[in-house]
Parts: sequence; structure tokens; C-alpha cells
Amino acid sequence: MKYTISLFLSLLIMANALAQTDKTDSTSSRGFAIRFLFDGFRPSGGLGAKLWISETSAMALSLTGRSDKDAQPGYSNLLQTISLIIDYEKHWPISKDLNLFGLATTSIAYLRSQYIHDNSIYSSDRREWMPALGVGWGAEYWVTDRISFSASQSINYRYRYSIDENRHSSSGYVAVSYLLVSVYF
Repeated sequence: MKYTISLFLSLLIMANALAQTDKTDSTSSRGFAIRFLFDGFRPSGGLGAKLWISETSAMALSLTGRSDKDAQPGYSNLLQTISLIIDYEKHWPISKDLNLFGLATTSIAYLRSQYIHDNSIYSSDRREWMPALGVGWGAEYWVTDRISFSASQSINYRYRYSIDENRHSSSGYVAVSYLLVSVYF
């Protein structure tokens, strides 16, 4: 958690050094942005890019990752995930610096889960692919012409395919939330 906060603060300082200090019309600087993603509920994050395709629409491509290890007396559990996410955002300007947006998202994730029992009674190593489709909402606030903060929430429907067991299943709905810092060029 300390690492995530330190990374977030470092990115803010670097982005602020690159940014313009005076605000003009925020739509004049839209175009291409590098995005830094922070998962709202877990210690994970990612990096992405955002491209405005019209005055009120944008496309984004992001790569996120997560690695959790839970070691307790008698067993250990390791969970690793990497995801590729494609978003379409439809924006509705509220003011010069604030937009609300609707979100359509699709993603593909690779998950590896290892469970190891100390006395080798039971252990497993599972690998899965998880494509997902979802819809959501969010808000984007421009701090300067070149930096924006965003928050998004989506509800995704995931489908699981187990590589090792050659089986597939529907895994239901999952809520995904991100905090984002975008630096526009």
C-alpha cells in the first residue's frame, strides 16, 4: 500500500512539472494522453493511452496488473493477473473543467492462481483466460490544460476459460473501479 501511495504521489509531482500552470479552454488541449490507473479496491494499477476521436468521445487502451501473495501457517496462495482493457467514453461537459461520461468497456485478462499446502496434501496451479464486457460511468476533472483526474466505475460480465482443466464457465458480474491521472500532449 505504501508503494502505491508513493507511486501515485511521484506521478502527480512529475505530471505537475510537465503541465501548464494557466487554464484556458480545456477542449483545446484534448488529443492524446498517457493514463496512470489505480484500482479503487486492490493494490494494483496500470498504464494506458487515451485518444479523443471527437469533441465528446474518446477511446482508451490500458494494461493493468496485480500480484497478491497470502502466506499463512500451513499454506500459501499466490494470485497474479494481467489485463488488456479497451474503453469507449462518451462525455457530457458539465463545466469548462468537468465532464461526466458513460463508458463501454471490453477486456481480456490472464489469471494464474497457485495454492500450496505445506505438507503437500493439496496444491493447485490454475491458469485462466477471462474475457469481459461491461458498461459504466465516471467523471473527469481537468486540473490544468494538460492534467486531468478521473474516476470510473463499471459493471462487467466475465466469462472464464480454464486452460489447465479445459473447461469454461460464466463467472457473473464484477464491479471494477479505477482512479486515473491523465497527462495530455
